[in-house]
Amino acid sequence: MGYGATVYSLDTEKVFNVLKNERNPELEKAIMERCQDSFKVINEMLESSGESIRAEELLMQMLSEEIKYSHLGYAYAYLLEAICKITGYYLSNNSWYPCDVNDFCDIPFTNTDYPIKFPLPDDFPVVFMIKNQDIHQDNVDFGGLSEQQISEIKSWYTHAVVNNRDLLLFYY
Repeated sequence: MGYGATVYSLDTEKVFNVLKNERNPELEKAIMERCQDSFKVINEMLESSGESIRAEELLMQMLSEEIKYSHLGYAYAYLLEAICKITGYYLSNNSWYPCDVNDFCDIPFTNTDYPIKFPLPDDFPVVFMIKNQDIHQDNVDFGGLSEQQISEIKSWYTHAVVNNRDLLLFYY
């Protein structure tokens, strides 16, 4: 088994403005319920690292933008992915699993301007975002990516632009 990329499209403005600003208890409860599988995995990672904090508390810190554990970037990143799983769309990654981290880093228009602030992981997952307004398909430098990878990226871009969604990419 190797490393690969997982990609989600998401209306980040809608999702995170609601989560951060409206503080809707019903929505928070629904997200907490739908994230139970992810919480279990993340809590096991935290416990194996000797941490007593729970994923549920870390998620509430993210939503309130009151991050208290700068060394837990990986846990916050996996929580971001959990939100993507329940509020976004999974996009095909056939040409991206497995893939090399250098290929992942060659994907044009990526940034770390996440819709919600958290410390960057010092290990996995690597997380990039592509805002749909940053995407253009003229004269794009795809570096050394394969034709299959480029074709799949272009399908992600088309999906993002047509549906007015941003892309969140996870590498692990």
